[in-house]
Amino acid sequence: MRPKNVDSIVLAACSLHNWLRKTSDMYITHRCVDFEDVQQRVVVPGAWRTQLRTAIGSLPPARHSNHASRKAEAIRNAYAQLFETTEAVPWQDHMI
Repeated sequence: MRPKNVDSIVLAACSLHNWLRKTSDMYITHRCVDFEDVQQRVVVPGAWRTQLRTAIGSLPPARHSNHASRKAEAIRNAYAQLFETTEAVPWQDHMI
């Protein structure tokens, strides 16, 4: 995405959000977001927090390896071989 488009996209998303908040009772309800109980002087957590915990809890456990797939590794090795041989630039050409 081009940086000059980012402002337009953010403004469009904000406008859509504001319009939905004003015109739809189902977009975000009062209990969806955190709100402040001014008399009790506490912040009441919104439903999104429980939903987030439920969603995260249902994710499969993370894999503890960062190994590339065999196909990705084969592609990487093919490019390495290519650039080390036929497409290689002689080291002397880079010396100043």
